[in-house]
Amino acid sequence: MVSEISRGFREDCYNFLNGFTSHQSMDFRYFCQEWKRTGFNYVFYARNTEVELVEFTNEALVIVKHIFLAAKLPLDRIGAFYLLYALYFKQPTELFCKIRVTLADWREIKRFVLERPQEEVPQLVVIFWKMFIGDAFRFVQDEKEYGYDSFFIKGGQSSKYDDKVRESFKIIREAEKDFKSMKSITV
Repeated sequence: MVSEISRGFREDCYNFLNGFTSHQSMDFRYFCQEWKRTGFNYVFYARNTEVELVEFTNEALVIVKHIFLAAKLPLDRIGAFYLLYALYFKQPTELFCKIRVTLADWREIKRFVLERPQEEVPQLVVIFWKMFIGDAFRFVQDEKEYGYDSFFIKGGQSSKYDDKVRESFKIIREAEKDFKSMKSITV
């Protein structure tokens, strides 16, 4: 899924995450220090058109989500989660691009956030909640985007959603139930 537009971005992410993990701390302030030190926010610059910027941002979010899901060490995973959060909220497209999340992805993200003791990394639950409230996630049936028209039944029943759309609504309802059942945190 990596195109010419996002070539090299994956390596930049790994270099950034290596810098973050060198602090040997899960605290978000070390992530912020690394973000400022490396000037990672400039990753969005030098895009020639709005379309290219949107395409790059979508690819960047997919790449970082995959890095997060593939990470084995807790510190690497936390850094990738922070990076996903930062890229989403720092995107210059005014939060137009969303993080595509399947049910399996959602369960893994939720498991990761909830398995860490809140005393160890209190920022995780807050960031997770802020991303959910900020509409960062686009709940989808499949990882790959097939196009708008493929979600609807063709023919005389054009106003009804097909099974894929109904299934994606179940994911959203499940996510809302999960958040309502979470305990509030005090920081």
